[in-house]
This record gives sequence, structure tokens and C-alpha cells, in this order.
Amino acid sequence: MSDRVCLGLDYGGRRVGIALGYQDLSLARPLKTIVYSSDEELLERIALEVKEWNPTRFVVGLPQYEDHKPHPIAKKIIKFCELLESRFGLEVVRVDESFTSVEAERLIVKKNISREKKKELLDMLSAQLILQDFFSSNVETGA
Repeated sequence: MSDRVCLGLDYGGRRVGIALGYQDLSLARPLKTIVYSSDEELLERIALEVKEWNPTRFVVGLPQYEDHKPHPIAKKIIKFCELLESRFGLEVVRVDESFTSVEAERLIVKKNISREKKKELLDMLSAQLILQDFFSSNVETGA
């Protein structure tokens, strides 16, 4: 299929949503949510996804406020991106993820599912939206 597989990541302090995308098709889909207790555990779990999907890059959401000031979690996300780069040797692209969680929540708000399942879905859908936004903004450039 496509040789430009990307993993989209919605980083959170205890959970990371992951989406799988094919850049040549500009198509992303939710993959899974990882619940973790340490950076090392998280990186080990991501390593399993890297082994399975063999991505060419990671696309990581970086939230900002409307006035473009960084969100309080931004420093942790930047550190996480540096860990990804050093551990896997892949390109890590940071994209503005403002409002992806709001949009993801809008997509599942009326579904009759448990609160815990909603959290899991919310993280995966946010990752999908992050990746889809990246594809949409790079269609013209072919990046």
C-alpha cells in the first residue's frame, strides 16, 4: 500500500491516543489508547506499534491557547517528542492540536457508552484528528 505510514499521538499525562495514517492517501484512523505509568513503559508500548506498523514519522499534537501562548502541558509534550526522536530515530512533527479534544468529544457525546470507554475513544479520536489535520495542511506541499 503506502510507504508513508504515520503514527499520530495525542499525549496526555496518563494516556496517549494513537492513530494510524497513510500520508499518500491522506487517510487516518483511530488505533488505540495506551494507559501508562512511566515514560519507559509508554516508550515500550509505542515500540510495539513501531514494530508492527513501521512508520516514517510521528505526528504529535501540541496544544496552544487562542492567543498562541503555550498550554501548561506543552513542555512535557516537547520532552516526549525528544524522547521519541532519540529512541526511534524517526521524524517527529509537532502540530497545533487546539480544539481536537473538543471536536472528538462532539463526535462521541451522544453515544451510549461508559465513561471509561469514552475517555479511551476520545484519546484515539483526538489522535486521528491531529493526524488528519497534518495530512490536510500538507496536501499541497507533499511533505
